[in-house]
Amino acid sequence: MISCGGNAPHERRVAHINTTSGQVTILPELLKGRGNAGVACAGNCLFVFGGFTPNKEELNSGEKYDLQGRQWSPIRSCMSTARHQFTPFPYQRSIYLAGGWTTAVVEAFDIDTEIFTTLPLVLPKAFPTVCLVYNDELVAFQEKRVIRWQLGCNTGECQVSVIHQMVKDSNVSVQILGTKAYWTQESLTECEIHEADLLQWEVSKATGMQTGQGKNCPVS
Repeated sequence: MISCGGNAPHERRVAHINTTSGQVTILPELLKGRGNAGVACAGNCLFVFGGFTPNKEELNSGEKYDLQGRQWSPIRSCMSTARHQFTPFPYQRSIYLAGGWTTAVVEAFDIDTEIFTTLPLVLPKAFPTVCLVYNDELVAFQEKRVIRWQLGCNTGECQVSVIHQMVKDSNVSVQILGTKAYWTQESLTECEIHEADLLQWEVSKATGMQTGQGKNCPVS
């Protein structure tokens, strides 16, 4: 597991955490401090997108870390819009970036060409967003909203208009485990679980979870 940056805009520290032994290895720092940046690992590289600087400038740039060469370098192109507080999701040779505090735009980043492509999907609002790819669909989570969009569609007509409501709203993390997805509350001892069709939600107590811990919902 890799810990990269943080909420503070000056934060540049990066660490590798061995989840078996608990050993922490400090890696080279980010080239630039990025508060609430989006982070994803794909193709033997760690990619960091957007964030904001100590002077509150929101960034549309990014950087990547070569896990073998142990070196950071700037991403060759920039996102179409600056963004922070969003969760990128890697799928095949792309990384999908959806929403953020100041944008409702969705983009795909090609890890080979390092080019961003704006998708014909606009989220309901600019808001902190978690996204993932599930059953060949891009799924975005905003507050209680769940927005589904079929990958490969090149027109806005493919946008799903039906928005399924979760039981509670939060903007922390979503995991896919088997045939279920887990939406974790940030400061509660519970998470929401839905089946693979993304239609049914229920609240489930997270065994062994402590108040305020909540970044991952453990499965018993």
